[in-house]
Amino acid sequence: MIHSKKIIAGLFSMGLLFHVYAQEPILHEKSAYMDSLNRFYIQTEQPLYLYLSTTPNDAHPTPVSHSNSKTTKNAIEPMYLDGNGVHNLNHYDAHTNRRIVYSVYADGIAPVTKCDFNGDAALINKIQYYGKNVRMQLTAQDDMSGVAAVYYSINGASYQKYTADTEIHTQEGYNTLKYYAIDHVGNVEKMTEKTFSIDADAPVTYHTVTGIGANNVISPLSVIYLEPTDALSGVARTYYKFGDGDEQIYNGKFIPTRQLPEGDYTLYYYTVDKTGNKEALRSLKFYLDKSGPLVVSDILGDKFVVDDQVYFSGRTKMKLTSVDNKIGVKETKYSVNGLEYQTYTEPFYLPSKPGIHVIRYYAVDSLNNTTGSREAGNQEYTHIVNKIYVDLTGPSLSYKYKGLMFTTRDTTFISSSTEITLTGSDSESGLQKLTYTMDNNPSEITYTQPITISEGGTHKMNVIGYDNVNNRNIISIFFIVDNIAPSIHFAFSVDPIGTVGSENVYPPYVQLFIAPTDNLTGIDKITYAVNGQPAKDYQRYIDGFRENQENEVKITVTDKLGNMSEQTVRFHVKSKM
Repeated sequence: MIHSKKIIAGLFSMGLLFHVYAQEPILHEKSAYMDSLNRFYIQTEQPLYLYLSTTPNDAHPTPVSHSNSKTTKNAIEPMYLDGNGVHNLNHYDAHTNRRIVYSVYADGIAPVTKCDFNGDAALINKIQYYGKNVRMQLTAQDDMSGVAAVYYSINGASYQKYTADTEIHTQEGYNTLKYYAIDHVGNVEKMTEKTFSIDADAPVTYHTVTGIGANNVISPLSVIYLEPTDALSGVARTYYKFGDGDEQIYNGKFIPTRQLPEGDYTLYYYTVDKTGNKEALRSLKFYLDKSGPLVVSDILGDKFVVDDQVYFSGRTKMKLTSVDNKIGVKETKYSVNGLEYQTYTEPFYLPSKPGIHVIRYYAVDSLNNTTGSREAGNQEYTHIVNKIYVDLTGPSLSYKYKGLMFTTRDTTFISSSTEITLTGSDSESGLQKLTYTMDNNPSEITYTQPITISEGGTHKMNVIGYDNVNNRNIISIFFIVDNIAPSIHFAFSVDPIGTVGSENVYPPYVQLFIAPTDNLTGIDKITYAVNGQPAKDYQRYIDGFRENQENEVKITVTDKLGNMSEQTVRFHVKSKM
């Protein structure tokens, strides 16, 4: 027995390698570790050597070999701990009459690291965007020997040690963060990689003013549009105000000026993107003139606005109205898609080619003051510009049946309870409504819910779809509604041999045959029930009736669309007359 000797555990291992490669984790040695509570931890794959000494500071303790050792006298033979967790060396001290336990902690599980981002963020098309002030925090946990260090690499740089105060520097655009942790005995976590994008640039907002004249003079009918753009995370909100007025959120359509009194104004505006980048304040100075010449455009026909895009149909005309409340209008000019300016005399058709088109126009008063420029010259003018999108095609239409239906060749049969569902879509100005007409009635019925047709026979349904600029498309559906039940015919195999009251009497060997007919979809099922017994499927004939009393046969016939007929046959069977 061991009484006074102290067991000392030692660990020998190879030297630490510090070769570092870009994007490759540092090579870490597996080792042992003693924590603040004097608990001894060792990496599970490392050898463990035992030494004995009679003094606590013996420079040359004696190595211990186990009882099964086959090594030479001077050889040192290690032990290997079996698995992760606590391993105990037990010793019974006879002097103190107590059991002494020496614990060794085997640690073979790597830490787990969590990455958190603090700051404004936006997930767009499966890409995570963060603002320029984003901070990343790496937090690692280890249940045994504890976390020794966390390492990280940004965009292929060499791995660095992470601390709570570390500021991880990223670049605008796409970034790749790789990180892992190591515990105190050299267990290395599997490297984790995260890809994200940094949006460090603020949005840019442009303004467009319809009905603006020289020297930024506008009329009460002029409209100010703001066009915010952001190349990465996208626009969150745009704000504006007039002078020292209250700040307002731009609604994405236009900024009204009609409510303002005549005079000089400064419009201030800026945009914030989805990662919190704020644009520097921009401004537009203008003079609101309620008495000067102006040109107002008006659309005659179909127009629809969706998501800041204006759609017109091929039937649409543009009307220009020039007004000057002092000296009068001399002439109005307009240009389509950069072509030569023409004198305006009456409303003109907008271009019929699908796409974006630009209409420029200006008016000249009797003193040749204009609302826009006719030529470059030495003076600076701003043309009035309207952007439009011509939509020439109607919606795409489709339909489907829900319920009983039967198709043979090119003919579709449905029941009076079958639902017809209509659908439509339009990729340009969008679907406005669906209507339909039935047979020879030209009146259009607005579609709101699935349709059922109770009237039997052949039908033609015209399905009409309208988009938001009243382009329309039509498809025709042909079908037959079968709401007529089959006809039931039956016959006995022999003639009656007498009567009882109004019912015929047949001999015991009589057989009953059923022969139903259906003019449209045909017979689906024939069943019969004899004298109240459960119904059976009809095969070739019915026989075996009870003798010397009345018999009742209930016949049920169903066609392929669920139309059903029932008929009851009553008769007598007698063995002797």
